[in-house]
Amino acid sequence: MLAKRPKKPRGANCVKKPVLKLVRLRWLTHIIAGARYHYTIIDFAALWLEGEARAGDDVSEVAWALPHELEAYELTEAAHEAIAAARIALGLL
Repeated sequence: MLAKRPKKPRGANCVKKPVLKLVRLRWLTHIIAGARYHYTIIDFAALWLEGEARAGDDVSEVAWALPHELEAYELTEAAHEAIAAARIALGLL
């Protein structure tokens, strides 16, 4: 599942393996127009069970994609790294 911002997709039930697999934790700081912004990105891995993922008010779209389909999305290198780490955490690689 791909989302513009990391958040559990609404409407989809997931099983976390074993409870929650933390893939990466990153702290970022950006300075935009003189203002300093700090935020944390938490990447986690879970297995989809059932339900339809749908975008909430925090994302513009949600998509399920196989690894060979990722090139169709404009993902950052960090997103590709997080997806690869999640696949390893779930035993998919």
